[in-house]
Amino acid sequence: MRQLDVKCLWAVPLGLVLGMAASVPAAAGTVVDAINSRSEIRCGVSQGTPGFSAPDSAGNWKGLDVEICEALAVAMFNDKSKVDWISLQFSQVFPALNSGDIDLINRSILKTVGRDVDMGLEYPGVTYFSGQTFMVPKALNVTKPQQLNGATICVLGGTGTQATLNDYFREKGFTYTPAVFEDQDLMYQAYEQGRCDAVTTEPPILASRRSVFQAPGDHLIMEELISKEIVGPIVKHGDDEWRDLVKVVLWGLVALEEEGITQANAAELRKTATKPEVRRMLGLEGELGKGIGLRTGWLADVAEKVGNYGEIYDRNVGPNTPLGLKRGLNALWKDGGLMISPPFR
Repeated sequence: MRQLDVKCLWAVPLGLVLGMAASVPAAAGTVVDAINSRSEIRCGVSQGTPGFSAPDSAGNWKGLDVEICEALAVAMFNDKSKVDWISLQFSQVFPALNSGDIDLINRSILKTVGRDVDMGLEYPGVTYFSGQTFMVPKALNVTKPQQLNGATICVLGGTGTQATLNDYFREKGFTYTPAVFEDQDLMYQAYEQGRCDAVTTEPPILASRRSVFQAPGDHLIMEELISKEIVGPIVKHGDDEWRDLVKVVLWGLVALEEEGITQANAAELRKTATKPEVRRMLGLEGELGKGIGLRTGWLADVAEKVGNYGEIYDRNVGPNTPLGLKRGLNALWKDGGLMISPPFR
């Protein structure tokens, strides 16, 4: 696939793209081979970010990022329990991916040109669109980033978040004192203890951490963003089969929502669907996914066992959760957002 003229890829139907994967022999020792051999996906997650990836009181991992990995497990094994959760500090995730200790990174790490081009990483798709802003104590009486000139700001070291923070203050001609941490738990503890005036990252992550503060209502997340951000799973560059599998599952979650296929109605639609695209998605016609080793009906299984993208979003980070996040940019394209899937044909 890498030898195709990328200027023409937009015109290639999804079914042909998946079929082309079958015509290119997979290299020995691919990630998919390793996953199939152990019957388990090694998913690199955060150290604990409520709403995205965090263990509950029983030690079971929950969250939006968690359910994306579970959807991959259902697509491959029809069993969402076939995931090994590996919790890592930010500084550990890239070495773990490169060494093969994890199969993918699925935590809030921003996509940048440098990471995509220079670090040997691939972002197969998007799990949410966001930006970067600040959380401050309401007692500080500031509501805009411009009011943080001279402030002490907590930030996770060596991250794109730190680089964006530096760029913003440099562009504005402002000064600030960085309080740099390698461990996100220690960073938020320091912020809550008043050792810095603000903490910075994407609003969903700030909302997640605020939800477990002793006094969540005492803290304000600024509405104004200082950047645009794209977040999604990360895999190693060069393994087309694994990249394509992750990409197609992400497309599938969005396509399910586009077509109104939910956990509640998927089983019935497997019997009654008449729309050609829905029939292909549910495995009633064609063999979409065969070229990357997926069985007929894999997406119908994902719908029944995990749900569509909107269901995943709403039950983990949506308006009726402690995070209370509106869909915004993460709504479907037809609802004014950016989430879209190519046709399943």
